[in-house]
This record gives sequence, structure tokens and C-alpha cells, in this order.
Amino acid sequence: MNVQIGYAPERLWVAGPECPMLNWASDALWEEAKAVYPGKVDIAIVNMGGMRCEWPAGPVTKGSVFELMPFDNELVVLTLKGSDIIALCESFAQYGGQGVAGMRVTVIDGHLADVQIAGKAVNPKALYTVATSDYLSGGTDHMDALTRHVDYWKSDLKIRDLYLHAVQTQDTIRAAVDGRMTMKP
Repeated sequence: MNVQIGYAPERLWVAGPECPMLNWASDALWEEAKAVYPGKVDIAIVNMGGMRCEWPAGPVTKGSVFELMPFDNELVVLTLKGSDIIALCESFAQYGGQGVAGMRVTVIDGHLADVQIAGKAVNPKALYTVATSDYLSGGTDHMDALTRHVDYWKSDLKIRDLYLHAVQTQDTIRAAVDGRMTMKP
């Protein structure tokens, strides 16, 4: 567990509505999902409560990844209607945000103002694919909209193993706050 598998030049802290650790974790899940899912993966969603630690600047070990993700959650890819993506983001607005990749969410005064995927407003009638955990697909953490999927693909891959692979592949772990989950008063 103490073997170094990567390096973080800056601290990856955890706080809502957006932070480096949530951004790294959602980006890593998105990239790993795109590598194993047989179709297109539009976005990825992780929950803030699932991030069990931050990583200080310095070595990232196998144990660091196990501490971050001590659960046996598995990767799933859900197909959702755009209207359910919007409902999901309304929940984010109400409960303070979550980790997202491939999308931008803007909340003003506690109300959802804008949701974009690939730089375009979410079409309520279109279908989108969402990489997430089997745990969240059950609607936990106020993500009931995920239960309304029109298709469900289970990978049988542990998210922790995908994160281990991501750290080893990236070697140098970089993440920053970039405005993908913006909450304005």
C-alpha cells in the first residue's frame, strides 16, 4: 500500500460545490469509462460524500487511492433523458453540488440556471450517457433522477481499480477548480 504510483504537485482538497479532488475523480472516471464502454460516454458524476480524503502535495500511493475510495463500488453507464439530467442538476443546486465531468452546471441563488454538455444546452428530449457508480445509480445522495435510466450497463470493474489505473497512467496528478460546478449567490 505504501508503493508510490503517482505524484501530486499540489494538494487535491475536498470541498463543495467544486474542488480539485472532485474534478480529478470525475475526470478520471470519465476517461476510464470511455476506455471500457462500447459506446460514447457523455458525462461522469461522482459524489462528494464518496471522496473520503484529500491528497496532500507529494507522493500518491496505492494506499492513497484505497483511502480515497474504500468502497467496492462498480462503474456503470446509464442512459438518461435530458429532462432527467436537468432534474439531477436541480438536485445539485438544492444540495450543494457534486463532482461532474463533461458538463457545466450553473446555479444562481439556489436555482438551476444552466446545464451544458459538450458546450451545448441539455436537450430535455435527447439521450445522454452517464458514467457513475452502481451505488449512485440507486438514487442515493439525492440523485433520484439516476434511477430513471432508459438503459443500464454494468462493467463489473471496481471504481477504485479504475482510479488506481488512472493514477498510474497519469503519473503526475493535476486538477484545479475550473468552473464546471458554479454556484453564485
